[in-house]
Amino acid sequence: PGTAVASSNVPADPRVAVKEARVALDQGNLDRAEELCNSARLAKLSWGLFEDNPDKVLTEVRKNREVVNSKKAADLLVAARRNLEAGNFDAADKCCAQSKMLKKDYSLFDRGERPDSLLNAIQAKRTVAQRNKPQTPVQTPATSLASKPATAPGSNMVPPVSVPPQMTP
Repeated sequence: PGTAVASSNVPADPRVAVKEARVALDQGNLDRAEELCNSARLAKLSWGLFEDNPDKVLTEVRKNREVVNSKKAADLLVAARRNLEAGNFDAADKCCAQSKMLKKDYSLFDRGERPDSLLNAIQAKRTVAQRNKPQTPVQTPATSLASKPATAPGSNMVPPVSVPPQMTP
């Protein structure tokens, strides 16, 4: 109870934390690099002009995270297109939404599919599929043969017909 141990094994020395953050960044462990940099930023330390500092590493972490998220977003759009072609509209919609969350902005030079255009295609195909879907008649008591009053065989009795009430001016 006397000493608090860091649960994430962050070094006490901020300079060591930044070096470990750089190693984690080079290994692709972006979460660990970000955690180490944030802990090093809390220290009131002056960093040299050309020295590796938490802000420099965090900038690179953010850039790498954008690259990773862009790749994941592109993969999700490919999956969405496959789901759309297979007729799985809900799965395609879900993939598009996830892709849109990962990458919000597309530049003019970004080639390939975009979530908004794919969402429009999904909606269009969903509408066509619903329009072409065969309609199953719904039997109501008025149209059901079982609900009509039975007449005795051989009788000339006609079942009663309900007449809507007349509206008076």
